[in-house]
This record gives sequence, C-alpha cells and structure tokens, in this order.
Amino acid sequence: MNAYREKSVRANLVWDEPPRPQKLGLVLGGGAARGIAHVGALLVLEEHGLYPDVITGTSVGSLVGGLYAAGVSARRLEALVPPFSGLIL
Repeated sequence: MNAYREKSVRANLVWDEPPRPQKLGLVLGGGAARGIAHVGALLVLEEHGLYPDVITGTSVGSLVGGLYAAGVSARRLEALVPPFSGLIL
C-alpha cells in the first residue's frame, strides 16, 4: 500500500468528537457574614455575560448559590446585603 492510500485509510478510521460547549461551574465557600462577598462575584460574572451552569457551596455560600440557582438575580441578592454589612469585621 502506498503512503497516500495508507493516510487516506487511516483518516477514515479516526473520528474526532465534536467539541463540547464549555460549562462554567461556580464554587462558593463559607465564612459567616464574609460570605456575602459572593454576591459581588455574581454581579461581576453577570456584567461580563457569564452565567454559571453549575453552582455549589458550603455554609453561606450554599445559601447564596441556592438562591441564585433558584432564579434570584445578583441585583436582588445585593439588595439583601445591607442589613448584614455591619457584621463584616
């Protein structure tokens, strides 16, 4: 078999998977009242047109992530922050 035909046969046997769309995952940590900083991170992501496909968190991060995943916007979450802002040391 000549080299050209060999390459042609090999090319027909190799199948490349189509590229998968990238997914964005967001991990939010705990930290009591300091955890409300996650709201700022969500605001920045939204400003850049980035919306997480998957969100996970611990402690207050799970609360913020759960609300966001349930459809509460970052702006609405931001409106909830002022009552807690005095708790941050």
